[in-house]
Amino acid sequence: MGKLVKRSQRRAYYGVPAAESGTTTYTRMTKFTSLSKSKNPKTYSRQYVDEDAAIEDVVGYAESISYAFDEEVGNTVHADIANIADEEQLGEDAVREIIVVFLDQEGETSGSKRAVKRSYAVIPNGEGDKVEAYSFTGVKYFAAGVYLLAAGSSTHSMTCKSCTFAMQAQGTGISFGIANRCDFTDCNFMLDMPFTVEGGKRGNLFSYSGLEDCLMRGSVTLSGTGNNGLLYITDGNQPMKNCFIAVEFTNTSEYVINLYPVKATATSCIVSSLIGTGITYYNGDNVQYVTAAQGKNVAYLNSVGFPVTAGV
Repeated sequence: MGKLVKRSQRRAYYGVPAAESGTTTYTRMTKFTSLSKSKNPKTYSRQYVDEDAAIEDVVGYAESISYAFDEEVGNTVHADIANIADEEQLGEDAVREIIVVFLDQEGETSGSKRAVKRSYAVIPNGEGDKVEAYSFTGVKYFAAGVYLLAAGSSTHSMTCKSCTFAMQAQGTGISFGIANRCDFTDCNFMLDMPFTVEGGKRGNLFSYSGLEDCLMRGSVTLSGTGNNGLLYITDGNQPMKNCFIAVEFTNTSEYVINLYPVKATATSCIVSSLIGTGITYYNGDNVQYVTAAQGKNVAYLNSVGFPVTAGV
């Protein structure tokens, strides 16, 4: 009978940042009653017209660690997580590094053990549900997710290919966008977000970010605080290329909001029939506005320069 790997042979160390110096101290995560990992695979399902069965591929992961602990006096890890919850910290302020050491696996050098370090967004869930001790529960998501979910966070970067993202965020005249300095190729985006556009100011969905061969769906609910509010899909520093945008834009305010696609280096399409009243949309270089019916017509899309072989 084979030897089993014990749970205690996966040892986690949590990076606690110093408030003043910014130095990170990695401290063993003790007194946790739960520390379970989920890969949360993202799949892409479709059925082709010449095949009888549907097929499904894994296109991305959103790894998370669910945690629970009984708060212990003097435990710096517990104190840091509790502080994130108490102060309701957002974006990168709530991102921490965790090193997992595999005590049953040898490292690359003699006497070392294999270890993996990743950044996670700490997302508190509940606290105080026990009478024996004051407890906390929550989940830590791989930080690539928080970069997309936390609008207005400081500059960050990542490269993603053939990934699917569910993006939920809220902006208030954000000048840096919900994704900043990222490169997306062959990615699917499902948007579900309210977005406040301040009068006379501009908000970007994507800033300094490349979008190539991407499909964007879902909805963006806009609210203006004054006249001349602007919403840019990209800021033009890295134009779109062969992107299809079938997003329902809705304006719930009394103010007209201006929608700018800016420009594309190769034909990109936006479904105009999904743009609601109170939104004025403008042309952009190599940007084609199409109706919902035209967006499903392969021949039409090809005729305007958008390269597809199946209806979007």
